[in-house]
Amino acid sequence: LEHLRATLDTTESSGPFIEGRWNHIPLEKPKLLQSVRRKLEWTWLQQRLRHSAAEELRAYMRSRHGSVVRAWRKALDPEGHGQVTRQQILQYCRVTDFPGNAKAAFAGMDQSELGHLSLEDLDRHAADDLATFRGQLLCGFGTLERAEKALRTQGGVLRARRSEE
Repeated sequence: LEHLRATLDTTESSGPFIEGRWNHIPLEKPKLLQSVRRKLEWTWLQQRLRHSAAEELRAYMRSRHGSVVRAWRKALDPEGHGQVTRQQILQYCRVTDFPGNAKAAFAGMDQSELGHLSLEDLDRHAADDLATFRGQLLCGFGTLERAEKALRTQGGVLRARRSEE
């Protein structure tokens, strides 16, 4: 977006030309350029607002639940469906008295614009860590049920097993 804004920049030194690789094309309609610039600036501001609201909601979840993952598991997706809708996020924000812009926060996290979020949309690093942990459990125990049983029988501590050669 910044590159596009810079490309459409018309200063007095450049005259009525688009800078960059198209600088040989004169702009016959400066009002059209102004309109495009305003639209780009508005889009850029909306994206900044959405990103800022999304970060504010993540910080709110951390302060309220200790982590985004815990907010996901306890409040947003306790049944474990793997995704939440826009309506569920807005309801969470209403119920918990989130002070920010919930609609903008959702829009900032819904990069794919599908109308729902996964844990990866909320906290990509945590989702990656959990996927890695799950993979290690499956490699070590074969199933998550066996891993859970081992966890219960060993007093809540999983010990790494060495594979026998």
